[in-house]
Amino acid sequence: MSLEDRRFVDAIADQVAVAIERLSLAEDVERARVAVETESLRSAMLSAISHDLKTPLASILGAATSLGSYNSYFEQQERDDLVATIREETERMSRFVANLLDITRVESGSLEVTWEATDIEEVIGAAVRRARPVLGSHRLNLRVADDLPMLNLDGVLLEQTIFNLLDNAGKYSPLQSTIAIDARRINDRIVIKVLDEGPGIPHQT
Repeated sequence: MSLEDRRFVDAIADQVAVAIERLSLAEDVERARVAVETESLRSAMLSAISHDLKTPLASILGAATSLGSYNSYFEQQERDDLVATIREETERMSRFVANLLDITRVESGSLEVTWEATDIEEVIGAAVRRARPVLGSHRLNLRVADDLPMLNLDGVLLEQTIFNLLDNAGKYSPLQSTIAIDARRINDRIVIKVLDEGPGIPHQT
């Protein structure tokens, strides 16, 4: 190999080395960006979890304290209302913890899915019945098409998903506002929507 050829090869090698170094730096920057975003999401999630757990705990503690300290001063209806508050908030916490466990199972790949022919209208009806206590102060509008076919899916998981959306809508929508469920066939798909009048999730800039 001539001297000029060696110089040419060395120049190419130097350029390749620079390109590899730049690529490595770009990957490091991207990993750092993803790490920052992940940490930000983790912090936001922990904050949301803390808030969602504190709210029912505060209600349970307040009702239990009132019953324990001032039980003799309450009328029977007032005592029944406090007991109902404890029961409802306990059920709310139980649902929240169950959702967290489901998220953990999904992330670990251990969530078992049972595939079977499922009536979508029945699943929506079951989710609505479960959510009635949460939606008591809202107007519910059901728009379920008559021509929905049976689908091969996990009805329990679908019901839980719809219930979670209804529960979220009930918590964050204005009182007396309308919450709607719309289920219809669009071409070769079945589309299910839960619509509410809440503030929604703000767009990130």
